[in-house]
Amino acid sequence: MALAQEQAVRDGFAALRVVFFHSPSCHECQEVKRFLPQITNLWGDSIVVKLHNVEDIKVFGELLKYEKHYGVTVAAPPAIFVGDRALVGEEEIVKGINDAIENALANGMATFKPDSAPADTPAVAEKPMVPAEVASRFKSFGPGAVAVAGLIDGINPCTFTTIVFFLSMLANLKRSRREMLVVGAVSRRACLQPTSYWGSDCWARSKPSR
Repeated sequence: MALAQEQAVRDGFAALRVVFFHSPSCHECQEVKRFLPQITNLWGDSIVVKLHNVEDIKVFGELLKYEKHYGVTVAAPPAIFVGDRALVGEEEIVKGINDAIENALANGMATFKPDSAPADTPAVAEKPMVPAEVASRFKSFGPGAVAVAGLIDGINPCTFTTIVFFLSMLANLKRSRREMLVVGAVSRRACLQPTSYWGSDCWARSKPSR
């Protein structure tokens, strides 16, 4: 059975919402996606799976509301919310989703759903570029955390592969060790500095102006 995208109704009762936060670039999320059809086949019209891509900043803001309601912190997707349960990570989801659904259906529970914006909000009203929940999360970060995140983001296989390529090319061209050292240092700075600047800018923008 395909993952349902809209609210399903059976016998006059709304189906139980299974809210799945994922990212297209997350391996565990893809594994959970492959597993979910087993769940929809088992529970049929009793449940409806709602997919939310956290790479959309508005969806990320929604995730923060779920975190607050369920009292959990989702460091990284995948995460599923159903009834009164929050399941984070592939292993926890696979092991606990059936019990969570069974418990919610047996006790007539509904999955949390954040309040939508008021219908009478003027269309011309100025809206913040970043949802309040997302800005609040950034405000909790200190400059040290931003610096460390930028450093970690800059250290990845792609950047090291690039360095190896440049150094191999310079060695083949019989360049000196000093030249290779300069190229390596400039390459590392070029990778680390932009991410650190971007993180610092986001952190600074999240702080209230004085």
